[in-house]
Amino acid sequence: MPEPTSTQAQPAATTTRSPKVAFFAGGDPLDIKLWSGTPYYALSALREVCDVTYIERRPFPRFLHPLARLILRLSGGRIDIRMLRWVIRLASAQARRRLRQSGADVYVSAASSGLAGMLGEDTRQILISDATSSALTQYYPEMQRLWSSLRGAFSAMERAAMEQARWLTYPSEWAATSAREDFGIDPAKIAVLPWGPNLAKPTAPQLRTLTDGPLKLLFVGIAWDRKGGEIALETARLLAERGTECTLDIVGVEASAARGPVPDNVRFHGRLDKGNPAQAAQLEALFAGAHLFVLPTRAEALGMVFAEAAAMALPSVSYATGGVETVVKHGETGLLLPQDAGAEDFADTIAALSNDPARYQALSAAALRDSEERLDWSVWAKAMKHLIEDAAS
Repeated sequence: MPEPTSTQAQPAATTTRSPKVAFFAGGDPLDIKLWSGTPYYALSALREVCDVTYIERRPFPRFLHPLARLILRLSGGRIDIRMLRWVIRLASAQARRRLRQSGADVYVSAASSGLAGMLGEDTRQILISDATSSALTQYYPEMQRLWSSLRGAFSAMERAAMEQARWLTYPSEWAATSAREDFGIDPAKIAVLPWGPNLAKPTAPQLRTLTDGPLKLLFVGIAWDRKGGEIALETARLLAERGTECTLDIVGVEASAARGPVPDNVRFHGRLDKGNPAQAAQLEALFAGAHLFVLPTRAEALGMVFAEAAAMALPSVSYATGGVETVVKHGETGLLLPQDAGAEDFADTIAALSNDPARYQALSAAALRDSEERLDWSVWAKAMKHLIEDAAS
């Protein structure tokens, strides 16, 4: 297992008995659709190395999230009732009782700091998240529309969970920096543990080469504007216009998301459900058939798709922003452009790479190696096991 990074302390000696772990998230962690599959894959990896004796599958009543989304939409993105302490307290009462009765030594929470903060200071907890509320509200435009009083209430809940937790784990330096600087959390209790891909890794991934035929680009994202969908379309158009034969496959939205004409070399596939075997296979085939993963995202706490691309030996091209700079190593596993770059810059970068097969193959090999050594859920779980043993002791 890799040594702890500079943002985490060495755990204490492990216990003689394997600690009993309770795991919970903002919904059912066994549902692969929850949070793009992150709790599902994290839990699956933990169960391979830890004694996970209890999984909370219904932390809140079924109506809470649909009701919250309805109110959020009707309020123009200003009110999210899941940020109110009294709502979380009432809604999680039964789950908290089950968790306390589970007999767990350590509680592991995936992006559910509101519930975690209400379990009490006598519980030994490890929090998993890709960002802090402060980082999100300063970074994501849609978060800035929320009422300031709600943002403050949620930050207070999150701070309570952070202060009583034994460990805070984040997959990027960007998120860890916010915990230290925005919340004043002791760096000794913060661990940066990169995440793996939210898909089944191929058993024998192949290194990529630039073969004859069109250069195949892949875009996967649902938030069209924030993910840079229009930039990706314009990049594909410019490449073809300048003589670089290419195609662009877009997953996550329909063609109606485009604000103008769709270039002839672009294909939209809509949203593909990872819980549907046929659609999951289609998504994996698109990854396997591509040459480059292109996502000009303007704001990204992490970007699981970059880890998914690396698992397929697929170099990524994006902006140097947020957690992307931890997942994609610029110049080694992909290329990250400055945030003022436009479609012409993306087209120039991709065209230059397409004319340099040796550099492309080096990026592909490094991406696959990084997926095996760092961006891997089993690697993450082994590091988490040490933190769990430390929390139990």
